[in-house]
Amino acid sequence: MKTVVVLTGEVIAAAEPLLGRKIHPIILTQGYAACLEDILKISEKLAFKVDPNDRKIMLRIIDNCLNTKFSERWGALMC
Repeated sequence: MKTVVVLTGEVIAAAEPLLGRKIHPIILTQGYAACLEDILKISEKLAFKVDPNDRKIMLRIIDNCLNTKFSERWGALMC
């Protein structure tokens, strides 16, 4: 949830100067939509199948997700 709030704030902060230059919000929204389409295409190219029964790969994925400053010390134990 925190990540969504931070990301939303950054998107708004990036749009503010453009709004100040009188670029219409619909144009900005269309730009964000085009960007989303590009991101989805790139993500599809980078995606790979994962066997959820493969304990080793699942632990690597979980560790990667949990590997933040907060859980770095306890990441392996949490996995």
